[in-house]
Amino acid sequence: MAEMPQDSLRAAIDAIRTRLHEELEAQLTHLSSRHHDELEGARRAAEAEAEQRWSGRVDEVRSEWTARLESEVSAARGEAERRMVAETMRLRVEAEQAAAQSAAAIRQQFEQALNQERERAQNEINGERERLGAERDQRQRELDEARQEIERICQERDSFRQELEAVRQQGTDLRSELESGRRELVAAREENDKARQNADSLRQDLESTRQQLETAREHAAAGGRELDSARNDLEAVRRSFEQATQAHQALTYRVSLERQARDDEARRQAEASRESDADRVAERQAQLAVVERLLTAVRAMDSGRSLTDVLSALTSAAAVEAPRVALFVVNGPELRSWKTVGFDSEAVQASLNDQGLLAEVMRRREPVVSTEGDGPAAPAFASLPADRAAIAVPLMVASQPVAVLYADDAAAGPPDTPASWPEAVQILGRHASINLAHLTAARAAETMRRSAAPATPGAVPTSEKEDGTSARRYARLLVSEIKLYNEAAVHIGRQKRDLLERLKPEIDRARKLYTQRISPAVDARAALFQQELVQTLADGDASLLGNPA
Repeated sequence: MAEMPQDSLRAAIDAIRTRLHEELEAQLTHLSSRHHDELEGARRAAEAEAEQRWSGRVDEVRSEWTARLESEVSAARGEAERRMVAETMRLRVEAEQAAAQSAAAIRQQFEQALNQERERAQNEINGERERLGAERDQRQRELDEARQEIERICQERDSFRQELEAVRQQGTDLRSELESGRRELVAAREENDKARQNADSLRQDLESTRQQLETAREHAAAGGRELDSARNDLEAVRRSFEQATQAHQALTYRVSLERQARDDEARRQAEASRESDADRVAERQAQLAVVERLLTAVRAMDSGRSLTDVLSALTSAAAVEAPRVALFVVNGPELRSWKTVGFDSEAVQASLNDQGLLAEVMRRREPVVSTEGDGPAAPAFASLPADRAAIAVPLMVASQPVAVLYADDAAAGPPDTPASWPEAVQILGRHASINLAHLTAARAAETMRRSAAPATPGAVPTSEKEDGTSARRYARLLVSEIKLYNEAAVHIGRQKRDLLERLKPEIDRARKLYTQRISPAVDARAALFQQELVQTLADGDASLLGNPA
């Protein structure tokens, strides 16, 4: 069931009270008529039989009918009071149930949104961890492949060294053969000397020796050529070894460059990952901070004991989320500025006749956003730049807008992208509506309970002190509502000292309600109401009221 606004509750209570009063008056009139008719008949009978009956009989009949009249009046009053108490309790229970259901729904929405955000953040963190693990495995595989390539190159280098050692061994063998040839040449020379010594006797031997020597020389020349060839081969092997060494050094340098490049890339990716993780953590912390601020604001509005406390907590919380905030109170066909943050309060003026964001909100009765040319135009007092956004949220009580909360991001710095303040402002506005409806229903029920004084026979009458306290509380409630819904007019009226004239319709309406509910026996001239006008509306200075028009 939707919450009833304060004016609707008052009208309903006044209608119930009027209906009960009319029924009571009708019953009293009927009983009085019957009593009069019966008394008139009794009187005529008594006059006809006056000579036969005594005068005491008339008194007995009158007493009997008076007692019957009082009994029927008491029964009618008891029935009216029971009906009023039952209606009051029904309204109070319905208001409390509606407020509890709305508060539970809002809390459930908060918990669901918070759980969904936590699950989304955890899924993102898990996905990022899996991606980093896959990249780490890929880098490890590449590193293992590079290590295997280096090991293969080292094995090829060892094999080349073995081949070079074999070539060196062949060169050593060639040197040994050359040395053997040289020793044979020395032996041949020794034999030649011996032949020369025995030239005469051994000419034939000398010729043979010369032939052998020539043969040896040929062998020595062949051995020299083979030695030169071995030297050339050895030089070629040395150059090949140097080329292989240079190629190995170049390959090692290239591998080291690639390894350094991979390490640099891994470091850059690690730093980028850390920065990304830091950004995600910062974003998550910012989201948690927004949720924490909303919870704090909800608690502050829940702890508010008056409509002013709720609206003040709402404006303060919205000012934390958005750079500029303005709260307007609906007063008939007008919007009156109640409190602003970030604006010049004197320049904030709004009218429902203007076609724009505020008028659209009052027509739709739901939040409306205006951004970058989309949606209704922002109010004239905002002077909103083209690249900034604005939102207006109606505060609803029983499906009727009682106030409008305006907010935008027209700050000095660049706007946040993406921005979460519009959603936060909507949440605050909806919860404030629930609190306003709850307080209005609770106050109306409390007022009905205090004003419904039982008048059954035998009941103990309320003391004069308690009656005065209840009357003063009711007067304070009426005057506080005038101040709440007409704060701008109250401020101007105090400056110009004409509060009674400026707020005459509102004061007359409140005074009428006061005199209808408070018995003249408690406050015959509405003096308590006048005192509250001075204390609450004029801040204790009676001269600010001025003279009534």
